[in-house]
Amino acid sequence: MTTPTYAHELDAWPNYTWDARIDTQLRVLRASHAALLRRVDEATSALRAALTAHTLTLEILASSAIEEEHPSPVLVRRAVDEHLGRPPGGPLSAAVRGPADLTFSACADAAAPLNEQALLAWHATLFPPGAPHAPRQTGTWRDDRDGPMQIVSGHAARIRVHFEAPAAPRIPNEMTTLLTWLRDDPSDDLLKAALAHLWFVSVHPFEDGNGRVARALTLRSLVRADGDVPYRAYTAAPQLYRQRAAYYLTLERAQRTLDVTDWLTWFLDRLGDAITHGHAFINRWDAAHALWTHPNAAGVNDRQRKVLKMLLGEFVGTLHARKYAKLTRCAPDTAETDLAKLVTLGLLRVSGPPARYALAPEFTPRSTP
Repeated sequence: MTTPTYAHELDAWPNYTWDARIDTQLRVLRASHAALLRRVDEATSALRAALTAHTLTLEILASSAIEEEHPSPVLVRRAVDEHLGRPPGGPLSAAVRGPADLTFSACADAAAPLNEQALLAWHATLFPPGAPHAPRQTGTWRDDRDGPMQIVSGHAARIRVHFEAPAAPRIPNEMTTLLTWLRDDPSDDLLKAALAHLWFVSVHPFEDGNGRVARALTLRSLVRADGDVPYRAYTAAPQLYRQRAAYYLTLERAQRTLDVTDWLTWFLDRLGDAITHGHAFINRWDAAHALWTHPNAAGVNDRQRKVLKMLLGEFVGTLHARKYAKLTRCAPDTAETDLAKLVTLGLLRVSGPPARYALAPEFTPRSTP
């Protein structure tokens, strides 16, 4: 008898198990999640709109980038803005429209039970006519006519098989089981976001696009976890992309056992990172509002405004006159003068020598909770 290699070959499949410590991790995650939603509920409509557009844009770009697809960030943001109610800005390519519409569908379909028809429609949405690298079959389960579905690396005689999915005839029943669990199981939706992702990828029901649809499933669970709110404050795909190597490795290991403690631990940590990113966005927004509404901000020039915006964003490193001159393409003397003026205005503080500049404390984004 052949020893099972993958979890889906085990007799107990798909009865996943995990350690009790996951419950503790979930309690901490729920508290951070609830704190973020409270902050967004209390925020201005302008902040909520900006955070939603930012979150959806990052989700689309990151989920695509994980698969080495790189649609234009400008056009993706335009698709998001149109989805949120802004006037259309012209036609969008299939490379943008496909992943964008998949993301929007995952959000829109969250309230209703997910069925096979909706999931197949998601797949067809991802690959509209003209989509680059579209599979032969869209909107239908794979048929394995070209051999078993495998995840491989290498080439020629040095092919390494990382994973082999269940045979195609198993897919309808496998997906019915997964969709029934999603509909009926009372587990926390944050937990479902992690487990549904692994479960779906372990079935690998489509010829292509399985990773992107799995991340859409995760997004749907996160929307459900948020309840009846009109905004999106965080999302998982950017955190998975930032740790893509670990994402693939942890996923591969999890597909060989029904004990998914390690997968859940890792994935819930990434959800924690996503929630922290949402908090950080609000912190930067609040700091920017404080700075730009300060009376002295009216006196800054275009160069100074550019650098202040960078400092309010995700600026990394130390700001000194030489870097300021490079960023604004101005002369060293001009950089010194500009920075000194910002200190005089109370918008920057200076330390050193050598002179280093940072936002004044009242305009520095606070640490995330």
